[in-house]
Amino acid sequence: WRARHWTSALQEIEVCSADALVLGSELQRCFDEVRLGELRWVEGVPDLIESLRQKGFKMCVITNGHSDVQHPKLSALRAQELFEHIIVGGDEVRAGRREKPDPSIFVKACDLTGVTPQEVVHVGDSFGSDIVGAGAAGLRGGIWVNPAGKPAPAAQLNGLQLWEVSSVTEVLGILAKLES
Repeated sequence: WRARHWTSALQEIEVCSADALVLGSELQRCFDEVRLGELRWVEGVPDLIESLRQKGFKMCVITNGHSDVQHPKLSALRAQELFEHIIVGGDEVRAGRREKPDPSIFVKACDLTGVTPQEVVHVGDSFGSDIVGAGAAGLRGGIWVNPAGKPAPAAQLNGLQLWEVSSVTEVLGILAKLES
């Protein structure tokens, strides 16, 4: 779908349609190659995930976005090697379901991992999608990864216990406190 945007932009500057179509596709291929080649986990994330797994935590990725964008990113990061379950919001939408912040996607993650919502602490970087959705689903807690230190918007969290961190690597400390 992005190739269409490239093609449209080329046509706006009066590149002939046939050339614009070829160039648009090539621009998209180059864009994807560079973008996916540069994707990296935040430093320390693979070690954090392995540590959580060794402690017995069950994990599921829930990511919003178009399937054609998210799946290549997840593959480039080799996310399937770190996480047993991955839910892509775009796949849910294609199947007639909803993505975050809809509670159903959080319930699906609970079902996949075999836990109840009251046992789950969701970690996410979008207050509106992750934290509000976690509250709507009745999860135990939410950890908002907020590196910019933005103020939390007013929202109904339905009793969700909320923590805020500047880096996802701070999650282990919060979970350790919860376990004790």
